[in-house]
Amino acid sequence: MDRNRIKRLVREAFRREGRRFAAGLDLVWVAKRDALKVNFLGVMADMRTLADRLVLLPAPSLRGEDS
Repeated sequence: MDRNRIKRLVREAFRREGRRFAAGLDLVWVAKRDALKVNFLGVMADMRTLADRLVLLPAPSLRGEDS
């Protein structure tokens, strides 16, 4: 089944690149129709791009923290 193939690709990409993400971060990966055409290298590239973009975001402020 195509859905299982995509899930396996994303799972393996995260297994290899997951250390790039902050601990405790929840990710939701939504596959679009074009996901049927993607290969493993494409999924890895998307995973790296996401990790790089998250590093550039400012850290969220803590609730109750005085400014």
